[in-house]
Amino acid sequence: MKLSKPQLFALGAVLAVLVTVTHSQHFATQLHLPPATWAAFFLGGFYLSRLSLLAVGLLLVAAIDFVAMTWGGVTEATFVPAYLFMVPAYSVLWVAGRRFARLYTPRWSTLPYFALSLTSILAAEFFASGSFYLLMNPQGVISPMGLWIYLVTWLPETLQSFFFWMAPATLLHAVITVLRLRSHPESYLQK
Repeated sequence: MKLSKPQLFALGAVLAVLVTVTHSQHFATQLHLPPATWAAFFLGGFYLSRLSLLAVGLLLVAAIDFVAMTWGGVTEATFVPAYLFMVPAYSVLWVAGRRFARLYTPRWSTLPYFALSLTSILAAEFFASGSFYLLMNPQGVISPMGLWIYLVTWLPETLQSFFFWMAPATLLHAVITVLRLRSHPESYLQK
């Protein structure tokens, strides 16, 4: 789906606001909203695509975490060596969204690619939780079973927040695509 520059800017702003409001959990807890960060990076890759905007997203999240730690009462445990692995975690989602955008056509045959691209959340969780387990394990004992238990502990919450935001985004995308197809069917026949 081609978007104009104003539409891209608006979408980028919406994603930035969602991340700002939900990432630190200060506002989101009161509204009972899960973090939108994971989904925002996937959607950013799909719609915004440019790697420079990935860097902007990474800086935004780091700034939110810094503010949460400095003034928001979040413990300094957030900023540990494992925190650096959030860069590949978010990047995996961005690249998966970007890759899917290249494969996307408004046809049912694209659905398996979409499903496959959504599995990027598993790789992102592995980078995020796996790095915290391996580098910050308080017991100091690292084992494959311990890593598995740690991943399984955090994975349900990650999946819940990711799909909480991806489901309405996917539905909205589908509705807009159907409306565009009805008004300009010839533009999709060429693909």
